Amino acid sequence: MKNHYLNIVLILLLTSCAGDVMDKQYSYETFEEDIIEIRKQITNEQADLLERAIRLAYKEKLNITDGTNSEMMTYRSLLHLLEKSQKEYLLKQEEERRFEEMKRLSMLSSLHIMMLSLQVRKSNLSSSDFRDYFEFSGYISNTSQYDVKAVNGTLHITDLFDNVLKSIDLSFTLDIPAKTSAGALFTKADFEWEYNRFNDVDVRLARTPLSDLEAHLEIKELILSDGTRVKR
Repeated sequence: MKNHYLNIVLILLLTSCAGDVMDKQYSYETFEEDIIEIRKQITNEQADLLERAIRLAYKEKLNITDGTNSEMMTYRSLLHLLEKSQKEYLLKQEEERRFEEMKRLSMLSSLHIMMLSLQVRKSNLSSSDFRDYFEFSGYISNTSQYDVKAVNGTLHITDLFDNVLKSIDLSFTLDIPAKTSAGALFTKADFEWEYNRFNDVDVRLARTPLSDLEAHLEIKELILSDGTRVKR
């Protein structure tokens, strides 16, 4: 009977020690043994986080503290600190991602175009020019804080009710400076595309007075002056 009670006491002591491993001060010397017991008490993700931090600290010969206590931390307090730091890091990453997304969306709507003229250039057989062309001239303004050097997008020509009369895909290089303290600058832009005299849309567009037309630039991709690409 005495031996039976002794066995129970030993089991309780062993269980208590195993349960207290998280409250031990972390130790490089006993970590290989401790981590085995630690993995029985916490999730694999928590144990992996703890193990990576301790192995890195050992490699760099660092003592991990919470910044307020110079004493070595327990495994439990260290895990708490790591989880808090990881959460803060993920939140910061999410904030940066949202900022970059807002900047991207802002850049894609930062170019505006004002139409100056739209006319048809007739073919010139004497110069072997057998096709008619629309000639578009306008000003592009950049309301962002970044210089643009190349644009891929679509030029939409609409009536005064924003009904699209013609859409032309464009890819062009043009230095379009960022806005200044005085406001956005205007950069001259000229485009041309083929005019089809047998196409009702082209004929209608050619006959519509300039005062009844508006131009809009839909951006698909920008290349900034530093080489950064901004895509829709």
